Amino acid sequence: MARGDTSAPPVAFAASGRVAQLEAMAAAPLDVLVIGGGITGVGVALDAVTRGLRVGIVERDDWACGTSSRSSKMIHGGLRYLASGDVKVVRESLRERSRIQRNAEHLVRPLPMLLPTYGHGPMPLQRLKLGAGLWVYEALGHRKAAGSLHQWLDVGEFTRLVPGVSIGPRGRTPFRGAHHYHDASADDVRLVLAVLRTAVANGALAVNGAPVTRLLREGERVVGAAIGGDAAAQAAQSTPEAGSSDGSELELRARVVVNATGVWADETLRAGAGDAPVGFRVLPSKGIHLAVRRDRVGIDSGIAFFGQTDNSNVFIEPWQEDLAFIGTTDAPYDGDLVRPEATLDEIDWLLDRVNPFLRTPIGHEDVLATWAGLRPLVGPDAEGGTKSEDVSRRHLLVDRAGCVTITGGKLTAYRSMAELAVDAAMAQLGRRGKSRTRELRLEGSRPMPSSAEIDDVCAQLGVERSDARHLLRRHGTNVPHLLELVRQRPELAERLHPDRPYLAVEAAWAASHEQARDVEDVLHRRTRLALETRDPERASDVVAAELAAVVGAHAS
Repeated sequence: MARGDTSAPPVAFAASGRVAQLEAMAAAPLDVLVIGGGITGVGVALDAVTRGLRVGIVERDDWACGTSSRSSKMIHGGLRYLASGDVKVVRESLRERSRIQRNAEHLVRPLPMLLPTYGHGPMPLQRLKLGAGLWVYEALGHRKAAGSLHQWLDVGEFTRLVPGVSIGPRGRTPFRGAHHYHDASADDVRLVLAVLRTAVANGALAVNGAPVTRLLREGERVVGAAIGGDAAAQAAQSTPEAGSSDGSELELRARVVVNATGVWADETLRAGAGDAPVGFRVLPSKGIHLAVRRDRVGIDSGIAFFGQTDNSNVFIEPWQEDLAFIGTTDAPYDGDLVRPEATLDEIDWLLDRVNPFLRTPIGHEDVLATWAGLRPLVGPDAEGGTKSEDVSRRHLLVDRAGCVTITGGKLTAYRSMAELAVDAAMAQLGRRGKSRTRELRLEGSRPMPSSAEIDDVCAQLGVERSDARHLLRRHGTNVPHLLELVRQRPELAERLHPDRPYLAVEAAWAASHEQARDVEDVLHRRTRLALETRDPERASDVVAAELAAVVGAHAS
């Protein structure tokens, strides 16, 4: 473990410290209070704290519990956005993808992608159009990120690479081959936690389970936020000068509030503002995904079929060593923002779109798990106000007295969105200083493990190579600290679930170093058991015991 070893002690970050964190936030006005614990919010916290600001971040539920845990897990430039002319979005995303690959090496994997092509004649029009798009993609920065140019695969090469995919799903239109290029993928929640823990290590104060009930205002200026929840109520008792009249809320003062609440951004800005117009509205778009065993779809590369499914963003993506994700829908949504779910009709729609491309169609019985996420697309509200160029993947910045709102955008571009938001906050504060996050390596970042390093962890834990590789790829330079926990308690080397490579030590680490509060936090986000198995609850007893030891009995 020499290459990945680290002597620096990790920052303790347990849910048992949430009250103390809130008390510290209330002790003196913050320079920046960030609302929202998704990828954009934690990115803002990191950018702000590394510029020397006093920063607090609060999250209504759990870190990454919304859109940031329910993405397609792709770190990509958005090739299909070129067709709609969103060159700026693609250029920015490709630049940021390169930075994520460098700054979070342990989390980001190269993702080979295939674009099947159909048509008549020696050079079908579809092949020419996709090829031209890939040349533009590479010219905008893709080659620098992936290290290679796209290639054309004929029918034989394509069949050998993805034997489970049919070469004739379009009836009489002949299959001609596929373009082969590279994007990248990462566990979205692990990325959020890496950014968050880097911010905490640099001095940011962070609390989950702390919903904002209203923004505090003095005239037209936002001066902070009132926080609810159990930890806030306890903190209000110990700091009555910051408590509300009934002691149920904690009032946090801040020179600038950054609203990074995603699909709730317009509602958050409206909180405490009466009938004042917001100027924009979030238009949630729902995307669902299905998890299946990879041997059921017969792929080792990702495949995007959007050119053959009426431009729907339908794809199959490899995940872990043995699974695949199928996605995705893209439809306007007006239901529950907290817990969107994949409906049977949506699952049927997705299966109907992907099955014509598979030699052996899959059914509901093959689906291990489903999830639904909401993309925070933005547009102008009915009253006009802030202008949005169009409802797209572009982000939106709204800069008002004491409050900066940042929403929309893509997972891949989180860092540049955060930089933009903190630039606006710095201007309001009258402070100078450029972002330091472009080259800042995130906590845990290290090169991909060598075979010898995997063998070393195997020997120390007495586990399979897949388990050791999984641990190294998820926790990077923190693995030596997890190994120390196992040396103290050998039972932590056991799997949490017999079918998945997550180890019990990861539940212990989640409780002491990742502010996990309850079993759902661990099964859905600190691990991805809820996305990868039909019965994640098999791990509940072990997880509850580890949480109770750190957080308390209420964790179960």
